[in-house]
Amino acid sequence: MRSYCTYFDRNYAARAITLIESLNSFVRDYCFYALCLDDDSQRIMETLELHQVVSIPLTDLELFDLELTATKPERNLIDYYLTITPCLLRYLFENHCGINQLTYLDVDRGLG
Repeated sequence: MRSYCTYFDRNYAARAITLIESLNSFVRDYCFYALCLDDDSQRIMETLELHQVVSIPLTDLELFDLELTATKPERNLIDYYLTITPCLLRYLFENHCGINQLTYLDVDRGLG
């Protein structure tokens, strides 16, 4: 099974959904890990109940990686978000033992 991940807030939730729909068109067996950066994006993912999507609240990542969390007051929101990528990958590899290979997808880019 292929594993993909991304993160987004409410402003990019529509793009994340489009990305998931695109994956559904091209990939049969996959798991998509969605780090939700705010409560609104978390509620959207939970409401959609997409069986291949595992939504993860930002607080889970912040509890896992206290060094990341310590940088939050020192950075503006966008810079903090950009710091998350490697932390998310480590979180997923350490907390989801079934992942052998993980592809990060940016919701700004999508699939061609």
